[in-house]
Amino acid sequence: MTPPPAALEIIDNRAPATPPAPAPAIQPAAPVAPSAPVTAAVEPPKAPQPAPKPEQPVKPAPEPTTKPAATQDAATQALRSSVEPQLADTEALSPAEREKITTSLGKAGKAVKITTVTFLAASNKVGEKGKEKFKAAADAPDVAKLKEAGAVFVVLGFGDSGVDRKTRIAGAQERAAFSATFLREKSGLQGSVYPVAMTNSEESGKARTVELWAIVP
Repeated sequence: MTPPPAALEIIDNRAPATPPAPAPAIQPAAPVAPSAPVTAAVEPPKAPQPAPKPEQPVKPAPEPTTKPAATQDAATQALRSSVEPQLADTEALSPAEREKITTSLGKAGKAVKITTVTFLAASNKVGEKGKEKFKAAADAPDVAKLKEAGAVFVVLGFGDSGVDRKTRIAGAQERAAFSATFLREKSGLQGSVYPVAMTNSEESGKARTVELWAIVP
């Protein structure tokens, strides 16, 4: 009798399968705090802005009303220093005329001596020759140009020497006033010449004289 075939042994040479890793434990989700309701920010209404002001033009600095005396020439400095103290004592000048002369001296570019006229002895009037000299000097073309340039004209009246102060001051006042009136009425300097009585002067070389000056801007 034939014996039954032997059972076949099956050999599995494959590496043993790696067991699957255990699945991670599921953690319960943390409770979520309720979120605050989102509110859109509302900007407050802006106040109306004023319209920009137009740019203002830059104003130039005002010109100085007077020049330092040191910047003026010697003749102008001498006239200014001698005339200014006399203005308050000149009775024939109004306050406005005193101010005009002071301002003109302070702003003067130069001072020009035009002529000198000598009065008659013991008199506060000038003779005919003196009048002719005054008029010829005042009507000269150069003087007319000075007037057109805005010059202010002054006549300085000097009193007598060797007399008391009261007499000397009276003579200075009358000679200055007489000369200014004559030049205004008889020459081309109408309305632009002013008398100045040199009441403090005791210079013998100028006794009984009147000087005509132009104060030029």
